[in-house]
Amino acid sequence: MSAYTGLKRRYDELIVLEDFTFSGGSARPIYNYYRHQIATSNKKIKLLRLAYKYSTLKLIYFSLFSKNIIVNGISCFQHWNIILLCYFRKDVIIYLHEAAPHTEPLAKKYPLKFKLFYKLLNKRKVAFVSEWQRQYFLNFASIPMYKIIYNNINFPYVRPSDVNVITIAMIGYQSEIKNISFFSRVADMAANKQLPYEFIWVGGEGSNMKELYHSPHVRWIGDQEHIMDTLNDIDVLLFTSYSDTFGLVLVEAMFKGKRIVSYVENGLATFLTNLKGCRIYDRFDEVLVLNLINDVLKEEVDRQAHKELTYYLCDIGNFEKRLQELLAIPV
Repeated sequence: MSAYTGLKRRYDELIVLEDFTFSGGSARPIYNYYRHQIATSNKKIKLLRLAYKYSTLKLIYFSLFSKNIIVNGISCFQHWNIILLCYFRKDVIIYLHEAAPHTEPLAKKYPLKFKLFYKLLNKRKVAFVSEWQRQYFLNFASIPMYKIIYNNINFPYVRPSDVNVITIAMIGYQSEIKNISFFSRVADMAANKQLPYEFIWVGGEGSNMKELYHSPHVRWIGDQEHIMDTLNDIDVLLFTSYSDTFGLVLVEAMFKGKRIVSYVENGLATFLTNLKGCRIYDRFDEVLVLNLINDVLKEEVDRQAHKELTYYLCDIGNFEKRLQELLAIPV
């Protein structure tokens, strides 16, 4: 049972997050869920952003009067008010999207807070986006109450592609974690070999841009509002991120029936290995990656298998079902 059980619960769910970063994948799924609930159910749901003014006062009020609470993302745990909330509310759900690249810097910066955070993982319900991610957190906690709920994406209408060139793309903010320099080196080698490829990077600038290599053989097109529409115009998604607990753009590319060449360290790699038109690489080797691109271009994509897997992983109804199963676990 949660604390303050004598209070009348005016709200069905309270969703707490640091802020929206739609170029990344940690805010989109929970916002999609929020909009879906508002549109299709009679639930009273509040969405609270910690980056906004008076968020602590709002958090106290809405947490007292909400039946269920979902804390979205590791960045919330740099705040004492969230740690205290999770200690007082036993029924809270901690919804994690991150692994080492995001968790470890915060843990070094806030050692006491993250020591308490890891203890919370043993006592609270935890939602993961992949088994790969859960295995990472098992290094710090036993996590007895968990559910892998994957993620969700918006499924727009499919537009016919009008592409006459072989386009190799990566989608993500320009950063070291997304391995922009390796993507650039692959593009350079393809140009030297005079391969008929055009390399594009979709995504805005991240941090430490001067330390990253930007190839002149890559077309840098910046942020795009509708990623799924952008995917209509590519042939192969070359996913170069060092690690990704889920990889929303991988699922979005699958839904579009695109060929994928992805680094192995992400939550979807085990699914991709079984799909035609997809390949996994385990080292950042330009020759290897270009050979894999050549392989997938020769292979016919099973679009139906791609779509079925996408709906299994990311349909909002399946996402809601998994989340409700986690909510139903007694504490």
